[in-house]
Amino acid sequence: MSERLRGIAAIAIGLGVSGFLLHGTISDALVFRGDAVSYQRGLQAAIPYYRRAVMMDRGSRLALDRLAFAVWFSHDEGSVAGVLAMLDAHPMHAAEDAELAIDRALIEKSHGMRVRAGEDFVLAGTLRNDARLRTTGMRLLVARHEGSSR
Repeated sequence: MSERLRGIAAIAIGLGVSGFLLHGTISDALVFRGDAVSYQRGLQAAIPYYRRAVMMDRGSRLALDRLAFAVWFSHDEGSVAGVLAMLDAHPMHAAEDAELAIDRALIEKSHGMRVRAGEDFVLAGTLRNDARLRTTGMRLLVARHEGSSR
């Protein structure tokens, strides 16, 4: 009997480890499936695939970038708050995070959050060392400041 229990335990451990190791691969597969659906039926139809990919691997920049862009571009108002919360929770310290900062800035700007959008464009410009992005952010911040002083 103990041999049988050891076999079951080994299978359970193997499944658990493989699930842990493959969650990033499954996330990537969901992103690629979302891309295919996007080409066939539009970005709105791809959002559930991107959302599932983010849930599978919360650290996936690719999945979060695709989800944020799809929500912004398709004007999916129901997903804006959730996507902004996901973007806020993702630490942005590396040059690779600039795309996420740009996505967040685009969503914020389209929803009237000009100060936050300006700050995120400046952040993206700093992460990527891109003066154009920093200038865009500064223009949004200055325009907001000038508008509030009148």
